[in-house]
Amino acid sequence: MRKSVLALTALALASGFAARAQAEDWVVTVGARVRVTPAYEGANGVILVPIPVLGLRRADEPERYTAPDDGLKLPLLRTGVFTFGPVVRAAGKRDAEGVRVGLREVDLAIEPGAYVDIRPAEWLRAHVEMRKGVHGHHGWVGDGGLDFIHASDRWVLAAGPRLGWGSRDYMDTYFGVTSAEAAASPAISTAYSPASGLRYYGGEATVVRRLDEHWKVGAFGGLRQLTGDAEASPIVQTVGDSLSYFGGVGFTYSYTVHR
Repeated sequence: MRKSVLALTALALASGFAARAQAEDWVVTVGARVRVTPAYEGANGVILVPIPVLGLRRADEPERYTAPDDGLKLPLLRTGVFTFGPVVRAAGKRDAEGVRVGLREVDLAIEPGAYVDIRPAEWLRAHVEMRKGVHGHHGWVGDGGLDFIHASDRWVLAAGPRLGWGSRDYMDTYFGVTSAEAAASPAISTAYSPASGLRYYGGEATVVRRLDEHWKVGAFGGLRQLTGDAEASPIVQTVGDSLSYFGGVGFTYSYTVHR
């Protein structure tokens, strides 16, 4: 199911890229990343996730940095400072096995939404996403952060802070415990009802090496610390982990589509 959803998303974005590329010369970027990350927020283990990379810009536009922890996105509108478009993310399922016996299962989450990049200077980028769960959960979720960027002919170095917010529905799905769950769980004995608010804070760092005019390789890593009602959840405190690490490697290939 997860592979099918990601494949369909990639196909839809690629179709959008192709439609836009008919008007003038465009630089298309394709690639892939492999990411080691918790399956869901609050998990106490990690999974290996392949992620497609798709990018598009006009041939006369400068190349701009995009962080590996951005969602899969399509830039529809660009100005000198702002970039806006649709974005989608997925999160792994939470089963009800082992230490999670008695808790509800949470299906694979699919979260479409919109994003905006703000670039007041070449060395600074602000990125904000707002998404709505359509499968797995039905809450609202937001992620954002800053990237401080140093770029040369061969290298790109970037790092910056991250923050995440969740609505009550989102927080309840991943961090809430009903009375029935508390009665059925051997590890958790009290019900818990989190409010909307800040989910986590953290940071990410990236290094990218340009091999030639087409190929780039890179590596990235970061951490997230759950906070507020998310960190206080008995799920996190008893059968999960409030501090998580992620990282990965990837490559991209860029080529020009001529009109």
